[in-house]
Amino acid sequence: MRRLTFLAVAAAICAATWLSAAAAPESRPVASDADYAMPQSQEKTLDITMMNKPGLPPHIAVPPFVVLTADQTTQDASRALTEVLSADLKFEREFDVMPASSYVGVPSAQTIEALPYDRWTQLGADFVALGTVKAAPGGKFEVEIRVVSMKERRQSYGAQVTGSNLRRLAHTISDGMHKTMRAVDGVAMTRIAFSSTRDGERYGKTVEERSAKEIYIMDYDGANQQKVTANHSLNISASWCPDGQCLAYMTYQSGYPDIVLQNIFGQIGRSNPAHGSDSVHNYLPRISPDGTKIAYGSTLKGNAMDIYVVNRDGTNERRLTNNAASEGSPAWSPSGNLLAFTSDRTGTNNTKIYTMNADGTGLKRIENDCSHCDRPTFAPGLNGLLLAYSTQTGGGNDIEFYDLNNGQARRLTNGEGTNESPSFAPNGRHVLFVTTRWGKEQLAVVDIDGKNVRRLTELGANTYPNWSGFLK
Repeated sequence: MRRLTFLAVAAAICAATWLSAAAAPESRPVASDADYAMPQSQEKTLDITMMNKPGLPPHIAVPPFVVLTADQTTQDASRALTEVLSADLKFEREFDVMPASSYVGVPSAQTIEALPYDRWTQLGADFVALGTVKAAPGGKFEVEIRVVSMKERRQSYGAQVTGSNLRRLAHTISDGMHKTMRAVDGVAMTRIAFSSTRDGERYGKTVEERSAKEIYIMDYDGANQQKVTANHSLNISASWCPDGQCLAYMTYQSGYPDIVLQNIFGQIGRSNPAHGSDSVHNYLPRISPDGTKIAYGSTLKGNAMDIYVVNRDGTNERRLTNNAASEGSPAWSPSGNLLAFTSDRTGTNNTKIYTMNADGTGLKRIENDCSHCDRPTFAPGLNGLLLAYSTQTGGGNDIEFYDLNNGQARRLTNGEGTNESPSFAPNGRHVLFVTTRWGKEQLAVVDIDGKNVRRLTELGANTYPNWSGFLK
């Protein structure tokens, strides 16, 4: 197996972080796929680093937020803010968060002037996060954070946030610190959609009364898991709208596979943009990066499934492939100019990955060695066209990366259970996937260098994950 070089993967890692330093999330520029030029491969591979800036990550202490209103609720808020912020900072590996046990006994401080600088310096701290929290009207909290450099003895980052959702407040602070201090777009405010059998329901009378799957969403770290659908049917392959306010997904609620576009916050609404029926079956939708179109597989013109694109409002349905083979699992490139998909058109009963322009022209086969390739997905960023997908390895599946520029591949997972359905974090630094390494199908996230596998789900079997874009 050919291996992806350090420069190729590092470009995918740093692409979003470089972009984040130049523009706020809501104003990211859209580039053509001609701009996605990967560096040429080097003769030898190197260890991949997650660091956006050279050198070791700075040591940071996050002591408990100082409570300014003496009540139990605010004390509990202090504990939650400290725990969540510390976890958020550890996730991106841009900060080395010092264990709380290493600074027991160091006096707390509410002002920069009151900090015991010499004490913190002796303990090896580069930065100290001074936080305060106090109760506010309406069940809200006023939170202030000041991150102080021990070397320069001045504030490196500061923010004031107010709200009732303590996790959201901590996530906001974490993303702000990463942006300001490390030029990285943090993903603490992002969400994940997935399908789950955890409700234990059954539907239909086929395939041994198969289990129902409902769509769920959760925070990036697996917290706050909430059900989106409740139709006691099979609901899979959710795809986020760019604004994070709606999902497109595949459902058997009507007795046949079709696509639903559903608002999940505010006023709940549903539509069926692909117009499925008893004879027209639609599968595995993916919303375009600009949110205006949906790509999917459909049997509209016959028994074999082809790739189609339709406007979000159900107009201008276009057939992009026309082949006797079964073709599906479409995925948009970051700029929306390309689509990747799977096909068994080789006639070998072995699905391969193809790419084409968004209008169906320019068809190309990915010349990799994967077997029974599935669920291709593009990495975000502006420095390269990097694909992740699952491939059959022995008795199970593993996830690989493939660089479309230089034709090199690299295995991300290595046979611990079966691993499939990759989905990139919007900053390109992490991959969400399904794994059986703990028994049932569960969701996990791994850094793009293959380190730090973290389990996100526990209940039921969980599949078809999709990571949202950056959310406000």
